[in-house]
Amino acid sequence: MGFIDLGAFAIQFVNLLVIIYVLNRFLFRPYLAYIDREAADRARFESSVSDADKLVREAHAEAESLRLKARDEAASIRRDGEELAKREASEIVARAKADAESVRTKAVADLAADRSKMEQDLEREAIKFALDVNARLFARSEAHTDFITKQCQAK
Repeated sequence: MGFIDLGAFAIQFVNLLVIIYVLNRFLFRPYLAYIDREAADRARFESSVSDADKLVREAHAEAESLRLKARDEAASIRRDGEELAKREASEIVARAKADAESVRTKAVADLAADRSKMEQDLEREAIKFALDVNARLFARSEAHTDFITKQCQAK
């Protein structure tokens, strides 16, 4: 028991080296390569997630920018619309006032013309009445015709 068999020791040592070589060649290297591939895949996945997250943040920022721009543009359009409505309302009021003034002026002119015509008709009727009364009173149809006509026209 106390002796070590050097031949068995050498065979055991060579056997150990063969086992280490086989394990390294068929187990450890493929497993380490698999772990490296998985680590690389994980890094690519995390990079993709990071890039996607960055794109989402950029898209949110751009959407917010577009929303603010659209809101400002809508407010500008609303202000422009209000200004246009006020201008058109002012123009409509001005046209209405001008039309009303035109109608009033025409009505005044028509009334003046009607009044003048009525005055002339009334004057003719008054002269005719006066001549009829004169003719009945004085039994002559042409008595004082010139006098009555001149008097009526003088007024």
